[in-house]
Amino acid sequence: MTGKSLTVLSFLAAALLVAGIPQPAPAQTACQIQGIRPIHVDENHVKVQVQYFIAPSHPKACHIGAYVPNRTTQSSSFAVRPAGTPGGVPKGLHTFQENIHFEISHVGATPKSTETMEVVIYDGDGNLCTSVVTLRRAWGNFRYTFLGDHPHDREPGWSDECQGVTHDDRNWYIAQNKTIWKFPVTYSLNEGVTSAKRARGIWNIDIPRFLRDEGYNHFGHLDYYDGHLYVPLEGKLPCKIVVFEPGMLNYVAEGNLDDKIQTHAPWCAVNPADGLLYTSNSDDNGGLFVYRREIKNGKLELRYSHLLRLYDEQGTPIRVNSAQGGAFSRKSGLLYLSSDRGGGGGIFVFDPKTGIRVGWINVSYHHSNTTYMEELEGLTVWDLDAAGAPGIRGQVHLIMIDNVGVNDDDLYFKHFSVPVEK
Repeated sequence: MTGKSLTVLSFLAAALLVAGIPQPAPAQTACQIQGIRPIHVDENHVKVQVQYFIAPSHPKACHIGAYVPNRTTQSSSFAVRPAGTPGGVPKGLHTFQENIHFEISHVGATPKSTETMEVVIYDGDGNLCTSVVTLRRAWGNFRYTFLGDHPHDREPGWSDECQGVTHDDRNWYIAQNKTIWKFPVTYSLNEGVTSAKRARGIWNIDIPRFLRDEGYNHFGHLDYYDGHLYVPLEGKLPCKIVVFEPGMLNYVAEGNLDDKIQTHAPWCAVNPADGLLYTSNSDDNGGLFVYRREIKNGKLELRYSHLLRLYDEQGTPIRVNSAQGGAFSRKSGLLYLSSDRGGGGGIFVFDPKTGIRVGWINVSYHHSNTTYMEELEGLTVWDLDAAGAPGIRGQVHLIMIDNVGVNDDDLYFKHFSVPVEK
């Protein structure tokens, strides 16, 4: 049997054929799966009806089940109820019926997602016919724990208009609106920046002069990928992506985003699975812009590839407003997207192969009132439980600033334990 590859986190994590289903046998023309219709899908349970034909003359009892392509062992995280009594489903031509369906229930705690599931009609000798169904769905509960802020309510010299954060294996890279900073992971971010900063491995660089002269004045949330920093830059159209080398933050190249579709560039991130660069506008994002990229002859060539449409856990199209940062996990492949939208924002977690939201990290903060004007910014995914970062643990790390006051913005660096990223 064939089927599309699974996404990074398996929708069903293992084969969903019921125990006792034999090895595949050649399909027979006397069996056809003519339609597949999900009639109930939530985080833990799916019920699917099948329109099918089984030749009345077929001598054996037939059943309808399902599994995820390319998996061969049953998972204890799922329970499967195939269609049909021990005597099998009725033969002949049958349209969608409430009493002929199969059910799959998820009983685990790890999020599972996929693009495809394969439906099978089988008898005691093997599979009679199969068909693949595309399901834009997510399963399970996305687990996380807020670990606190560090730094907490600080003005360390780089918090004012702080935009985002990324990392390589040994360093933090942090963007203000006009400056990029580099800090070793062993440096305490709770300290202020001193005059001896370079001796301690701390570097910073401003927007290149020639770009400032053109009218560009605002860095966004940045990303580290394959030996380069990719930093979005706004101020005029077209918005740009500027590339720096991470050693001493020297300028490498810059390229234009497509101004026919993109009027802002608050963040960018490169997907380690395919090397494509993802970004979006600030508001009303029904999808993310995906670009092919190549550094060639001192220029960054960006070619628009496609729009990754976004869906909630039930497969309903959604829009993300006030997008502030995005980061891919090198471990799970998931995309974490921060949204500064108060109770309707936080950190959204997407499967980038399907655009399905598989998790939502709630962030408690004061979006805007007379006392606080806290703003969520960029984020990064880095397992720091044993990395020697002073005062910091967890796997997902989010910048928040408080804009109230006359001095620098107050910094809150939020940290979350996310088991799927450990």
